[in-house]
Amino acid sequence: MKIKTLIIFGLTAFLCLSGTTAHAQSDKQIINMDNPDYDIHVERFCSPFIDFNHPKPESDSKEVHYRYVKYTKDMYVSRTEKYPILVFYISTDSIATKKATFCDTDFGKLNLKTNAQGKLIAMDCETKMDKTGFEILVKAAGRKYGRPVLKKAETGKDELENILINSMVSNGKDIPVYLWKQNDEYIGLFMESEDIVKFFRAKKEFEDLLIKVDGPHIEAINELQKLERKMFKR
Repeated sequence: MKIKTLIIFGLTAFLCLSGTTAHAQSDKQIINMDNPDYDIHVERFCSPFIDFNHPKPESDSKEVHYRYVKYTKDMYVSRTEKYPILVFYISTDSIATKKATFCDTDFGKLNLKTNAQGKLIAMDCETKMDKTGFEILVKAAGRKYGRPVLKKAETGKDELENILINSMVSNGKDIPVYLWKQNDEYIGLFMESEDIVKFFRAKKEFEDLLIKVDGPHIEAINELQKLERKMFKR
């Protein structure tokens, strides 16, 4: 899971450095994260994109300004049989390219996740902001959505329980996440670094599918760690 994530990040960086990053798209749709449209046509929104799992043959490739990298997570039902369960569209745009708004704040680098049927079930984006600006944004969100729950992205015994926020936090694990629960979806805000604020909005279905895909791996690691502690009396 981690190796694939690093490969995707590496491919995204390569696309950006090689000049395939799209410029600001004034004619592209801006997602209103306060009232997102989960019925948008995701492939059309992300076009043109490159499919990481099914790349085009080199002979068929042309110079294209790819806006997204598409990546599919599969669920194995046996050693040889698998089927797609989650599809990720990773933005290659710069953070300055406006893609979304939340509480009157502009965000860039909008990533989208769909189920196997192409239905949008999660989104995340980021912006540059200092700590003071972040605190103001959290208060604005609190006035609109109520008091958040403060959680942390953690490993170990709580990793499966916090699988949603762990999937959103990539830079370190002890990062506080302000989390709101709205009916069947989650809203999250956190500072990933001293000047980068990230926001996500995800359906409960996304969390459920993450547990299906990554849950067995996490549980296996937890059991192995328990056995090691027992053997070595840690």
